[in-house]
Amino acid sequence: MAEFRQPAFIYINTQQARRVSSDNFPVRETFRMFLRSQVLFSADLWNDDGTAFLPESGSLWEFHVDNVFGPGQHDDLVISDNDQFNIIDDRSDLDVDGGKISWRVNLATTELDTAMGTDQSKTMWGELWVTAPGTSTALLMQLEFTMQNIVSEVGSTSGLDYLSDAIWRWDGDALVGYYPDGSVAVRYTKD
Repeated sequence: MAEFRQPAFIYINTQQARRVSSDNFPVRETFRMFLRSQVLFSADLWNDDGTAFLPESGSLWEFHVDNVFGPGQHDDLVISDNDQFNIIDDRSDLDVDGGKISWRVNLATTELDTAMGTDQSKTMWGELWVTAPGTSTALLMQLEFTMQNIVSEVGSTSGLDYLSDAIWRWDGDALVGYYPDGSVAVRYTKD
């Protein structure tokens, strides 16, 4: 069974290193991602003039998430290395040489969990980098976004007791509600 990943389709103006609309204008709306989510980005890479940005064949890709500026201040909270990019089944129209790329982001890291703590949300930045063979690394996008914390501890046991369908039964004439010890609490008849 395939893993579910939250889809995020974006356009990137690589010369301005930012997210843009389908008309190549800057996007003003806030981008949100959720702690402990798995996200699948699909991006069309563009130049200023709206033509496709064509990365050199064999380029290496990285995506980093952090809430602190300055390289070397601490380890990034999330890193998607080249092996998380351009996986055939992740995007039906994948065309890396034509500027149509995709990548996976795991927002369930211990480092991100720790950075979020109990804050409801935090402003963070995601950076898309590419390194063409034999050249230096280039920043293609810096995305400011809101990282939303979560309230659920999915998969844990809460210690709560829930009512089950065993407490209510239809006996043919009435709907009967039972106490946990099996004695009748209430009886609802059709009449």
